[in-house]
Amino acid sequence: MSHATRTPIGYGQAGRRIAAAAAAMSVLMAVGGCKVEKPLSCPPCPAGTACTASSGICEEIALEPFDDFIPGRAVRIAPEGSRIALAVIEPQTGALLVGTATPSSRAFHTLHRFGRPAGKRIALASSPRTVAVAWLDEGGVYQIATRAARGANDHWEATLIALSEQDTALEYSGSEEFDLTIDAREHVHLVFHDSRLRALRRLSRADGARRWQLETVDDASSQQSQLVCSAERRLAARLGVGIEPTVRGRGEDLYVAYHDADCGDLRLARRVDKEWVVSVVDTGDADVEAVRLHERGVVGRFPSLAFDEAGRIAVAYHDVSRGRVMYASAREGQFKREVADPGFELDEFSQQQKQLVGAFTRLVFDDSGTPRLAYMNATRTHLRGAHRLAEANGSGRWLQRTLDAQGPVGFFADQIYDASIGHIVAAERLVPTAQGLSSRLVLIWDGKQ
Repeated sequence: MSHATRTPIGYGQAGRRIAAAAAAMSVLMAVGGCKVEKPLSCPPCPAGTACTASSGICEEIALEPFDDFIPGRAVRIAPEGSRIALAVIEPQTGALLVGTATPSSRAFHTLHRFGRPAGKRIALASSPRTVAVAWLDEGGVYQIATRAARGANDHWEATLIALSEQDTALEYSGSEEFDLTIDAREHVHLVFHDSRLRALRRLSRADGARRWQLETVDDASSQQSQLVCSAERRLAARLGVGIEPTVRGRGEDLYVAYHDADCGDLRLARRVDKEWVVSVVDTGDADVEAVRLHERGVVGRFPSLAFDEAGRIAVAYHDVSRGRVMYASAREGQFKREVADPGFELDEFSQQQKQLVGAFTRLVFDDSGTPRLAYMNATRTHLRGAHRLAEANGSGRWLQRTLDAQGPVGFFADQIYDASIGHIVAAERLVPTAQGLSSRLVLIWDGKQ
């Protein structure tokens, strides 16, 4: 699937350079979701086995230790007690690796081997009881593997979310646009862009239940807000909603931030009292209240969702048209938007240069309630970070810094903050070798690699 790239507004030659860099990033991040009209029929599998799309039979999960250089492709991390859980893809062999790490040790095993081409994305989530990883199978259906939190890294149980012989309600077309969370009741939720319906959908299962539930979250058909783009524009684009979803739970409520590829907007879906409410957070317009549709930009790529110390929702995301990082926080039913990083830096001649920043944006709050962002400077291929200095009125000045300049680095940036293990940032670095560029995992633990 491809996404349109527009020239950033008002930068002249700098804008053209940014547009060229954005086009290169679009090529790099092109995600062609494979799909099937009817997922493969699989029998229920006993613990310790999994049904694969290629065989249709239950096979034993035999995890092999992985002792080579750890790659960073599609890296995801999650807190797990005094350590972190990780999942990455080894792009050369097509292996999905799962692991654990502390500041002084790492251990990885091979959980799954993709057919070629290898998977492009994975999702990872943890709770006090469970660690879960999800991926798109070669047959176009999702698999979710789980293990006990703080348990052995080589003891996973996998489930193929496919069409059983008794259940015709699970027909969907999977794509590489998906995310995973485990709520406070230990219910697993996977949100994804259905490539056939071009809609945002959710697969969910209660703790211990065998049956998965499927529902549509947003198909863009019932929106009446003045912020919604025209039907003509949506019909012309025909890309859909639910691109790059990020999902989080708070109590029994569920929140999903995602990109509307038809309109170029950032959207938020909230499931409260068993009903989904969809709102438009940012249209990319310089004046959202006026909604001058001809000035709409493209915003909402790489959205990342988190809750502050008061339980208020916040979303960080990439403004594609202006090549910057945005931060939107909920206040009294409205979203206040701020520029977290405009992308301007001083060069060696003390002149401002515009950089394209914001790819792979990830948001966390630390124990003082400070929002912290990790993302990529695509112009220089550096890993970058930003945090906000708090002021009495709840706003503040944003400070940016380079976390790792040994580029190319910063692809698939992820980060977590947990009081027991600190602040960890993960990303992929590309390293030149005799065989070409090789993927390497970068872990920055409280500022130290």
